[in-house]
Amino acid sequence: MFVKMNKFNYVFLLIVFLAFVGCSKEGELEKLNIHPSTDRLTTVLIDTIEIEAYSVADKSILATNLSKNLLGEINDSVFGNLQASFYTQFKLERALVNFGENPQVDSAVITLVYGGYYGDTLAPIEIGIYELDEDMSADSAYHSNRTFAVKPENLVQQGKAQVAFAPKTTSEEERVAMLRIPVSTAWIQSKFLSKSGMDELADNTNFIEYFKGLYVMASKKTAGINSGCLAYFNLTDAESQLTIYYSNADTTNQQFHLLINESAVYVSHFVHNFSQGATDLIQQLNGNTTLGKETVYAQAASGVSTTIFFPNIQRYFNGKDVVVQKAELTCYVKNTDKVVANATTMTLNRYLSDGNVGYLPDDAIFQGSSYFGGNYANSTYTFRLNNYIQGLIKGEQDYGIKLTVSGNAIKADDLVFYGTNPADQTKRMKLAVTYTIIN
Repeated sequence: MFVKMNKFNYVFLLIVFLAFVGCSKEGELEKLNIHPSTDRLTTVLIDTIEIEAYSVADKSILATNLSKNLLGEINDSVFGNLQASFYTQFKLERALVNFGENPQVDSAVITLVYGGYYGDTLAPIEIGIYELDEDMSADSAYHSNRTFAVKPENLVQQGKAQVAFAPKTTSEEERVAMLRIPVSTAWIQSKFLSKSGMDELADNTNFIEYFKGLYVMASKKTAGINSGCLAYFNLTDAESQLTIYYSNADTTNQQFHLLINESAVYVSHFVHNFSQGATDLIQQLNGNTTLGKETVYAQAASGVSTTIFFPNIQRYFNGKDVVVQKAELTCYVKNTDKVVANATTMTLNRYLSDGNVGYLPDDAIFQGSSYFGGNYANSTYTFRLNNYIQGLIKGEQDYGIKLTVSGNAIKADDLVFYGTNPADQTKRMKLAVTYTIIN
C-alpha cells in the first residue's frame, strides 16, 4: 500500500532522525533540543559530589537461627582478634525414650556439617563444649552479643579437644564434610542414659526443661598475627547432631540421636578485640572521622561497618529541578593482595532517624540484585542508588548509609577500601550522578 507523505511528514522524520543520531554518540553530554528553546532538556554527568565516610564498630546483630553459624578464632593484622561461638538446643529424635535394661554408653560424638571457612584450615583449633545453665526461648530474638550461663565442665572427651578444620570431604563415600567432636561418656551416661524411661525423656517439652543445650566454642593454638581459622557450620543439616552409641542387656551397637532441627533455638556469638589491629582503624573506631578520607573498613560478624554521607548534595542541586537517570556509588578495594578472597557481595542500608537501619529504596529486595549491584568486580563494588539520591535532592534528611559485608551474621570476610580523598585519586570513593535538568 502506497502512503503519500506531505511536507510536514518529511520535516518530522528529519527531526527524529537528527535527534537519534545525536543521542547515539557515546561519551558526550546529551543536549536534545526538539522543543522550543525555552523548553530545553539537558542531561549532565557529575562525579565530584562531596562524600564523607568513616568506619565504626558495628552494633550487635540478630543472631538467632541463622542459616550458618561461625566457630573459631582468628587474629588479623588490620582487624585484630575475632572469636566466634554458638549456643544450641537439641531435640529428641522420638518421644518416650527408653534405652532398655541396664544401658551403657559406648561412645558419643557431636557432628557438625561444614558450610565453608575463612582463614588457615591447617591452623590447630581447640574445641570447648559446655552445658547450658540458662534457658533459651523460641519466642525471643537474640543478638550476637548475648551470652548464656554455662556449667564449668568441658564436655569434650579428654585428649580430643584439638582439631584442624577440614571443610572438604576426604573420600567419595562421604556425603558432606563434618567436624566430629567426641564427648565425655561419663557425662552422657549420667545426663541421658540414667534417665531412660523417665519423664525427662518423655517429650521435647520436658527434655528442654531438663537439658537446656550446649555452648560450643573454639580457640586457636598458634600465636601471632594473621593466624587462626573460622569455620561455617550448617546446624540444621540432618547430619548435624549428637549421636550416642550404647548397649544394653539385650543388644549392642545401638544409636540414639539428639537433633538440631528447625524447632531448636541456636544463637551465634561474636567477640571482637580491635586493640591488636591497625592504628588507623583503631583511631577511626575511637572517633577520628577525618581518617576516612584515606581508608575505610568493613568486617562481617558484627565487626566494622563504614558510614557514608553526602553532606552538600542538596546545596549542589539547589534551585534545580532534576530527574536522576543514574546514581552509582563505587568503592575501591585497597587490600587486593589478601590471601583469602574478598567478599563476593557487599551491601548498603540506610540509617533511620532513630539510629536503626532499614532498606534503601534501591535495595535488591525491591529492585532486584542486577539493578542494585554490590558484587565484587575488578577490585571494586558498585551500587546503584537512583531513588535514594533523588530523595536527597528533593530534601529528604541524610542520616547516612551503612556499608557492610552481605550476610554479615554468617560470614567472616573483611575488607579495606580507599577513602573519599586518598593519595591515589583514581581510586577514591565516588558518587557518579547522571541527571536531566527539567528547567
